[in-house]
Amino acid sequence: MERTNQVFEELLVLNARNGDAQAINLLVKRWNGRIRNQVYRHTQNAEVSGDISQEVWIAIFKSINTLQDVRKFGVWALSIASRKAIDWIRRNQVDRKREGIREMVATEMAEDSGDDQEMLIRRLRQALKSLPEDQRVILSLYYLEELAVPDIATILSIPAGTVKSRLYYARENLKQIIKAYEKREEH
Repeated sequence: MERTNQVFEELLVLNARNGDAQAINLLVKRWNGRIRNQVYRHTQNAEVSGDISQEVWIAIFKSINTLQDVRKFGVWALSIASRKAIDWIRRNQVDRKREGIREMVATEMAEDSGDDQEMLIRRLRQALKSLPEDQRVILSLYYLEELAVPDIATILSIPAGTVKSRLYYARENLKQIIKAYEKREEH
């Protein structure tokens, strides 16, 4: 984020602390998509993600005065989103069993393949879905949200070393899944 945007966001947070409705609306506009995506990465349920995102915003504005460093608003907000999503999963004991790679490939092959790049993107998304939740979330935060390891550690409330090891194992698992796709294509 360029410096001007960062300063603007800091001012929004400070004004939101004072109850400025316009600042609150702008913060929601700027961050709602990322918060909803963060929740979705945990729940894999769009409808639930919307509901939880609303809970996240309520929690954010109830506790915004406790945020000590306004420059860290994004990391702090995503941290709340992760915790709310994990709480929902625990409460509802979501069954996270995944389909086998064979079933995923069969489904992919049954669909119209279209452009090679589109198929690659679909397969990558399916491969990501087959990863354990902790690995999928780590990859998303690191590559899609482009967060640094220390920020991910803060969001997930885990040590930075754990973030690094989960990134490593997530990459390795993803490679294995992609290799399995390639082997099935050869046959």
